[in-house]
Amino acid sequence: MRNTIVLSLARLASQKYQDRYVIAGTANEYVLPDEMLDSACLLLENVLGSKMLSRSLTVMEQDCLAEAVKDFRHRQNAIPFENPTVPIGDVIDRNKDWLAVRERAKSCLKIMGFDLARWETTCENDVEGY
Repeated sequence: MRNTIVLSLARLASQKYQDRYVIAGTANEYVLPDEMLDSACLLLENVLGSKMLSRSLTVMEQDCLAEAVKDFRHRQNAIPFENPTVPIGDVIDRNKDWLAVRERAKSCLKIMGFDLARWETTCENDVEGY
C-alpha cells in the first residue's frame, strides 16, 4: 500500500510526469489531471480510514497525508480542469491551486523518504525499493 501511495503522490508532485502525460500526452498515453488528483484523494481517504491499511505508515506520515488530502479536496474545485478557455498547460504550469497541490505532494514524499528527482530520471511507473 505504501508504494501505491508514493506512486500516486509522485505523479502529483512531478512537473516532468505532468509535462509528459498531461500536457504532451498522446492518444495512447495520457493522464487527466482531475482524475489523477481525485484518485490520489480517494486512495488517501481509504488508507487513512483503515487501521489495517494505514499501519505501514508512521504517525508523522499519516498526519502529513491527512493534511494533504484535506488541502487537495479544498483546492480541487478551484482548479479549472473543465474550463475550455484555460489551456491545460496553464493549469499545470500556472494555476496557484494546482501548484500548491504539487508542493504539498512533494512535502509528503519528503517525509516518506522518497527521492522524487531520482524517480523522475529512472522509471516513472515504478517505486519499488525506494
